[in-house]
Amino acid sequence: MRKHSKPCACSVESCTERFADKKSLDRHQATHGIGRDSLDCPDCTKKFTRADNLFRHQQNKHSKG
Repeated sequence: MRKHSKPCACSVESCTERFADKKSLDRHQATHGIGRDSLDCPDCTKKFTRADNLFRHQQNKHSKG
């Protein structure tokens, strides 16, 4: 069985996550607040690192209809 290589390690000391590519690593590190600005929900105090998550939150929690 072939073992998948995951050379990209998260730089947060307490995190042991590893990823196969830099894009996946960058997206993960954003969950720690590294490298990306947060997106604030205009209707409450929640913050998101990805626009799709903010959009889904707004649809599920704040949709009027």
